[in-house]
Amino acid sequence: KETAHYLTWRDTVTPMMAEPRTARRYANRFPDDAGW
Repeated sequence: KETAHYLTWRDTVTPMMAEPRTARRYANRFPDDAGW
């Protein structure tokens, strides 16, 4: 999220969004982290 391409994209699409972007974090249940 620090690349010039991402920052340009983010600034370009912000006015097009119906609501501000949000992030969600998920935890995998299966397989466990070692299985990835």
